[in-house]
Amino acid sequence: MAVFTPLSDAQVAAFLEKFDVGSFVALQGVAGGTENSTFFVTTDRRELVLTLFEQGEHEELPFFVELLDYLDEHRLPVPGTIHDREGVALHCVNPLTWRANQSRRGERKRHHGGVPPDLSGIDPELTDAGCNNGILYISPPAVPAYEIRGGNYHALDYNLFYINLRRNLAERLGVH
Repeated sequence: MAVFTPLSDAQVAAFLEKFDVGSFVALQGVAGGTENSTFFVTTDRRELVLTLFEQGEHEELPFFVELLDYLDEHRLPVPGTIHDREGVALHCVNPLTWRANQSRRGERKRHHGGVPPDLSGIDPELTDAGCNNGILYISPPAVPAYEIRGGNYHALDYNLFYINLRRNLAERLGVH
C-alpha cells in the first residue's frame, strides 16, 4: 500500500457523501506498498481504509468485493467493503465525461488527446470509454502506438487520457 494518486480532503469528503459513513474528518496516506494508492479515512462515526486499485487485473475486482462481502457477513475478520446508498461498492470515473459509474460510453469525439509512449505528439479521438461494474472499459485505441497485448490498457491511463486529465485539472484549479 502507498499513495501513487494523491487525493485532497475536499475530494474525499465529496466522495463520502455517497455513503452512509458519517462526515469527513481526516485523511492520511499510507506510506508502504507497491501497487495501489491507500488512505486511512476518519469520519465522525468510524475509521475506514480507502484503496484506489491502480494495478492488477481489474476484471477480478467484482469477485473480490463479493468474497469480502460474504466473509464479512459471516463475521470473519476481514476488511468488509462499504457500499454506497445505491448498493455499489466499486466506483469508476469516466475520463471523457467525468461522471462516476456511467455505463453509457463517452464518445470518441470527447477524447481530446493522448500522448503515445514514445512522446511523439498528441493523438485526439483515440478511444471511447465507459464504466461497468466499477471498471473502466475502452475500445482499442485508433493509433497502433497504444496497442497492448491482452487489452488491459491500465498501464497507459495517463498517456491515453492526457489532455482530458489536464483540462479537468485546470478546470478544477480555475486555471485556463
